[in-house]
Amino acid sequence: MRVNVGRAGLTLTEVTVQRQPASVTVILRGQGPIHYQPVAIHRSQLALDLSDSFSSLKFDKLQVGHRLLKDIRIEQYTQKLRLVFALAARVRYAIKVSGNVLAIQFK
Repeated sequence: MRVNVGRAGLTLTEVTVQRQPASVTVILRGQGPIHYQPVAIHRSQLALDLSDSFSSLKFDKLQVGHRLLKDIRIEQYTQKLRLVFALAARVRYAIKVSGNVLAIQFK
């Protein structure tokens, strides 16, 4: 698990889903630095906390409909933005960050 610590966070502007038969990748784009922490909520849910961040998206739930990932909920809290990934089963995941882009791949 990787934790980034900082003060100024991300303004989330875009969520893109790339579907493959054996995997699904969620790409988050925005403005500002990404400070994140993955949190296992339940075996069928993974949360990604983005500290000091907020969403400028027009929706708070994104239906994915992949065999590994059902949907993504976006929840705004006082000091963080939380993305909750509703998983269809126990899956592996990998997170990569490059600048103000975060990609999380589920396999």
